[in-house]
Amino acid sequence: MINIKIFNWFITRRCNLSCDYCRITKNYKYMPLSYPSIEEYYKNEMALDYIINCLEKIKNLFPNSFHIFYGGEPFIRDDIIEIISFCNKNNINYTIITNNSNGVQKNIESVLKKEYILSLTIFSDIQGKKSEEGLKNVLKNRKRIKEISAEIVVRKENINFLEEIIELNTKHEILSDITFLDVSKTRFYDFSDVVENSSLIFPSREVFLLLDKIFKRNDLMILYKNPVFLENLKKILPSRMDCNINDLFNISIDSDGKIRLCNRIRGVFSPKISILNLLKDQNFNVLLDNSKSDKDLLCKKCNWTCMIMSETQKIENIIVKGE
Repeated sequence: MINIKIFNWFITRRCNLSCDYCRITKNYKYMPLSYPSIEEYYKNEMALDYIINCLEKIKNLFPNSFHIFYGGEPFIRDDIIEIISFCNKNNINYTIITNNSNGVQKNIESVLKKEYILSLTIFSDIQGKKSEEGLKNVLKNRKRIKEISAEIVVRKENINFLEEIIELNTKHEILSDITFLDVSKTRFYDFSDVVENSSLIFPSREVFLLLDKIFKRNDLMILYKNPVFLENLKKILPSRMDCNINDLFNISIDSDGKIRLCNRIRGVFSPKISILNLLKDQNFNVLLDNSKSDKDLLCKKCNWTCMIMSETQKIENIIVKGE
């Protein structure tokens, strides 16, 4: 039986930033001919009614699912408050991923004046002081946000600051989500524009000792802070996550409404199905076959922490149920 737990939404490819490590917001070198241009994404961005219609159908089919709203930058959308309001009114669990930069802080404030946010995930500057500056605007609206997380992307150049930034986040009662820099292994990996391994975190005694020390600290607030997750995290360094695609535990949706193979790869066969048609026709077996074809053809493994969380959750469910 299909039981989709997580829906990853790229609700826009638009962004107020132009980060050199991101492919989501631009046309990039050697982009596959089958992939839409960024201009096509802009032209065919999912309308509000489309998203609401899908959320409503998902709520009926998978009432306990969790939704992650990515961009680009979600707060670029003028109607983001409508999406938030619908989720709040219908008890839909979600988080919104934002860069929390100066260019969108007014948008966030505008939303919070009219609506509360269930969960907000911000990119955290790992250098310390800059992170604290960036948090001020969100923290002054703290009462309007139920949960705040900070996604920390760890790379070779900043791993020595990891414990410090988690301490800073904890001081402000912010959960730290530890992820590692990932690399685009082929031109079909359209999430990251990092193509060299020089900044990746490779497994080593020093790295493992640091992670062990951080995860053992009871005073630090870390998302998914458990031994199973930590061991899975170590196993996939630097970029060796190999998903079990025998089910559709996670689904990723591009800004044009087409299904992606995953967050890292749009794919060739997966996008032949739109999220709305999938929910209407419930042709999950067709999507599963398409996803398997894309994975066999295009996937060279990755370092997508959300997938480790999914695998960890499935393991924990099996342990709890005694299966």
